[in-house]
Amino acid sequence: MKKVISVLLAVLLAATLFACSSKNDADLPATEKANETAASESAGDSAINVDIETVSAASHVIELETMAPFTFEIETVTMSSNVIHFEMATLKPFSIDWYVDAGDSDKVDDLSDEQIARITETKDDLLKKLREAFKKEGIDANVDAASGEVMLDSSVLFGGDSAVLSDTGKDFLKKFIRAYSSVVLDSAFDGFISKVVVEGHTAPVAGDTYESDLPLSEKRAENVKSFCLSADAGISAAALSALKPMMEAVGMSNARPVLKDDGSVDMDASRRVSFRFMINFDNA
Repeated sequence: MKKVISVLLAVLLAATLFACSSKNDADLPATEKANETAASESAGDSAINVDIETVSAASHVIELETMAPFTFEIETVTMSSNVIHFEMATLKPFSIDWYVDAGDSDKVDDLSDEQIARITETKDDLLKKLREAFKKEGIDANVDAASGEVMLDSSVLFGGDSAVLSDTGKDFLKKFIRAYSSVVLDSAFDGFISKVVVEGHTAPVAGDTYESDLPLSEKRAENVKSFCLSADAGISAAALSALKPMMEAVGMSNARPVLKDDGSVDMDASRRVSFRFMINFDNA
């Protein structure tokens, strides 16, 4: 069944994409990031809002790199005014992009379909085992199937707008890091993970800016990382030694909120500390 997406772009980009639909191997220039809105009645409930980072095309496949990358297989392209209508045969998340460290992007470009399939299978198995380990420990942690993000509620870890871990937060992290490390350090995944990133996230509160929220998000991520790598975490010396060179802390401020099904921001869910792993593509 075909799906339709309508994306409102600048006139120049509209003309470029429209022209590209008649070519097999055209390369389109990167565009500046633009916040888009669903813009056509013909799109109906198939309309999708995307933040476009780059646009490229080859052999009738146009890829829009967004905050959550997708691959679009184009059947037809029509244009009216500044609105481009993409009629697609398929729409699928290209989730491997979430697992790529910035310095490894060139390695991913060289992967074969077989390698990507193998990596995806291993990644899915790891996420499945994480869910099982969390369930066994009685841990309430949301694991995103596409990005691999394990989301921990900030209200469980901290008090109010503080970055200081509460006693309840420390008890929770002891159980969490025991379960998390038992999977990511399992011999079944030897060499698969290059890095574990601890991300601090805040909610986009009115009046707050990226710059004003960044220090809190950074401090929260750093404090969670430090506790997980301390003797107080209660995991073995061998596990601590293995995790220490893999783990880094990053503040994301309010740049990546969690959205509800209706597209509005879930303020409570957005206030989180997340664990994400990067894949070691040297072993792909």
